[in-house]
Amino acid sequence: MQVTTYTCDKCGKSSTDQKELDLLAVGIFVGHYEVSYSYGREPRVKVSKEWCRECRENAGLIQVSKDKPQPPTISIEDMLRDIINEEIDNRKERS
Repeated sequence: MQVTTYTCDKCGKSSTDQKELDLLAVGIFVGHYEVSYSYGREPRVKVSKEWCRECRENAGLIQVSKDKPQPPTISIEDMLRDIINEEIDNRKERS
């Protein structure tokens, strides 16, 4: 019997169940393509790693799953109020 262990290249989590980690390739492709009539255009540099779903979510590459609690949404007005109040407090401290 053979057992395959899947491992995330970013965080190192391992599992024998491929669906548990939901690994996908994350990569960077850099190159300069010349205009030609050939079909074999390959990038000069190709870096690819297998990342689990959690690492992709943490990096902001995919939308966070619906079952995880979302951070509260802050309106622009609330952000401006916080900035103004912080500035007022800082000026009071300097006086």
